Amino acid sequence: MIRRKRGPGEARRKKVGSLIVKVAFFLLLASCALLTFKAHAGVRSLGGPVVQRPGLGHHAGEGEGEGVPRILGSPRESRSQVLTPRDDGAEKPEGYKAKTDVFQPCLPAKVAEERGVYLIRSARPKGMSNKEFQSGVERCWRRRRRSEPLFPAERLPSLDDDKVQVKLNEDEMRDLVFVHRENLKRLGQSIKNDSGKTLLELLEAGNGGGEPLPANASQALSSQRRGDCAVVASGGSLQGTRMGKTIDAHEVVVRINQAPTVPRTSVGGKTTIRLINNLWSKTYAKADLSHRRQGGTTTTPAERNLTFYVTRTNADDYLRLVRGVSARARGDINVRLVSSRVVSMVRSRLLSPYRDLLEASGEDELTAALLEGRDTPSSGLVAVFLMIQLCESVTAYGFSGINDGRAYHYWKSNRQYQNRTHSFSAERALLRRLAFEKYITFVEGDRDVIKSFV
Repeated sequence: MIRRKRGPGEARRKKVGSLIVKVAFFLLLASCALLTFKAHAGVRSLGGPVVQRPGLGHHAGEGEGEGVPRILGSPRESRSQVLTPRDDGAEKPEGYKAKTDVFQPCLPAKVAEERGVYLIRSARPKGMSNKEFQSGVERCWRRRRRSEPLFPAERLPSLDDDKVQVKLNEDEMRDLVFVHRENLKRLGQSIKNDSGKTLLELLEAGNGGGEPLPANASQALSSQRRGDCAVVASGGSLQGTRMGKTIDAHEVVVRINQAPTVPRTSVGGKTTIRLINNLWSKTYAKADLSHRRQGGTTTTPAERNLTFYVTRTNADDYLRLVRGVSARARGDINVRLVSSRVVSMVRSRLLSPYRDLLEASGEDELTAALLEGRDTPSSGLVAVFLMIQLCESVTAYGFSGINDGRAYHYWKSNRQYQNRTHSFSAERALLRRLAFEKYITFVEGDRDVIKSFV
């Protein structure tokens, strides 16, 4: 067979074609490397330097925490970071434009669904009939789209206001945080049983069963002063975040009510304190606490060396819980009765005045955050307020705000509604501002479940 001899032009074209293929191949490799880098750079911080902490990143927990941020220096020097395991909703304050279509006409649920409109209706104010509410007060607003950034934390109302108080002074700490023998006569009047008898009266009648209260403020507070603390709320934004190792790395981990430690990869397995409300103080008071189980799937987890912070309880339930701990030889469990003044202070000195500031801002995104819920603080917010007083540093996880469309709690995929007594979106705005002003660190979680603009 006779081979045709190639001319110089054909050889040159072949070389150029080969060069083009090589360049395209290297460009493809570079693009893949860039995408990989971006995928692992999903943790951003606001206001402060960062170092490594295990388990926080786009896929935090897949190793020992490479490329993970942490606060430098002493906790009190730099606490303004806002950390998120994803960056798909990153704040862009310079390019942020106020939304002009936040409020929408209120439609019947079926019509809204047919039109593909997501509407969240405001709660009916206390004392107003449903007819009055439907006729003139109800307002509806659309959900935040995934592509839309959150309202920038630096544009949220400042906490530098005469009506807002974040920190308690030492006298307030000693007199108002935990109930003890020295302040019982003053604070115990509001803690009654179903028959109207106060905690003081029950104790004087010998119904305590041992010594259910610390002797004085020093005893009440001495073991509760902490270093690095995490408050893990129960919002669905924790689902799938793989932040368990990050949470467990804290010295103290506070959980709310019966919140389980599953899935451990997302929420961690460590529990130091459980802050329980009225409902769960009743449940725990009747429970068998001898099991010493971790917070897995059991209804009433009672981990080793646990401390209960009991809030919004009545006298009988508190005493029953104390007696139950003693009767079941759980000497490793401590119980602290949180004064009702603490919940009142969170409402009157923090949440309620901040709701007023959000409303006065004139921003539709912030006004909308007020409509779903009232000014009763959630147990999660009460826990953050308490730990700000007791800890050197506080990191808040699992505060989701309006959460329709994903689980209300991270362990309940079948519940999507929320308790309208609480204003979860307003609380989120408050917590993000607390982080901006260096009181806490706020971990965003999965922003895809955040329906409000804050």
